[in-house]
This record gives sequence, structure tokens and C-alpha cells, in this order.
Amino acid sequence: MSSAMTHGVVQAEDSNPMREMFIEKLVLNISVGESGDRVTRAGKVLQQLTEQEPCYSRGKPRTFSVAT
Repeated sequence: MSSAMTHGVVQAEDSNPMREMFIEKLVLNISVGESGDRVTRAGKVLQQLTEQEPCYSRGKPRTFSVAT
């Protein structure tokens, strides 16, 4: 069906700009949980998928305490 009925007015479906879908940005994250060879391999996978240089970052150090 190439037209939509709205309050008795026939409109083409493609005339509504809000129905257009587009992707502006896509973010891929891989969390490996440790450093070393696993980070290197994850970076290579991301590079193969995106054909871009991956950005490496480190997690924030956490301190845990138990109140007594």
C-alpha cells in the first residue's frame, strides 16, 4: 500500500520526514576484563569490523570497603 489515510486526506508514506531512518553514530565497545593479549586481540577484532584504529582506555580503579 503506497498511501496512508489521515483524517480523510491521502498522503504518500515517503512524504513524512520523520519516517526516514538514518544512523548518525555507532559505538562499539569490547570489555575484556584484563590487560595483555586479550586486549590486543579485541582491538584487532574491532579494527577488522570497522576498518578504523581502535581507541584504548583503562577502567577506573575501584576501592571496596566493608563497614563494620
